[in-house]
Amino acid sequence: MPAPTESLIEYPSDFPIKVMGEMQEAFAQTIVELVIAHDPSFHAGKMEMRPSTKGTYLSLTVTVWATSREQLDNLYRALSSHPMVKVVL
Repeated sequence: MPAPTESLIEYPSDFPIKVMGEMQEAFAQTIVELVIAHDPSFHAGKMEMRPSTKGTYLSLTVTVWATSREQLDNLYRALSSHPMVKVVL
């Protein structure tokens, strides 16, 4: 078992994050802007979108260029605390 300070992620690397929220016109663009604040190399082409069966929710998979645990932690906090976001995985 690794010590808590050790990471199972190698930096730098591509790291996928799944973000889910209610289907809204501005949701995807809002998430893109939020991710760019933490990964300036990110762009919408690095994002996959999947609507729920009934079209109520939208699941986004954003692949960020992870450079440190601190960067990922800050990004997870920003995403999780955003009012449009329901779940971050």
